[in-house]
Order: sequence, then structure tokens, then C-alpha cells
Amino acid sequence: MCNSLFLEESEERRKCFLNVRLMFAKIRGIFEMNKVFNKNIISVITM
Repeated sequence: MCNSLFLEESEERRKCFLNVRLMFAKIRGIFEMNKVFNKNIISVITM
């Protein structure tokens, strides 16, 4: 009983951890896309 409870707890924690990592990956991806986008805009303006 206690063992299965502990197992469930760690499983939940892992899911939460994965969700947080996914969120950060998405945010980082958006920032990267923004950087590329801004570079393209600047190069178009300076042309």
C-alpha cells in the first residue's frame, strides 16, 4: 500500500517535471523564432 502510493507520487512528479520541461522548450523555441524573425526583418530593412 505504502509502496504503491510512493510509486504513484513519483509518477505524478515525473509527469509534472516533463510538462515543465516541455513548457520551457516551447518558450525557448518561441524566443529562437523571434530572434531569427527579427534578424530577417533587420536585413530586409537594411537592404
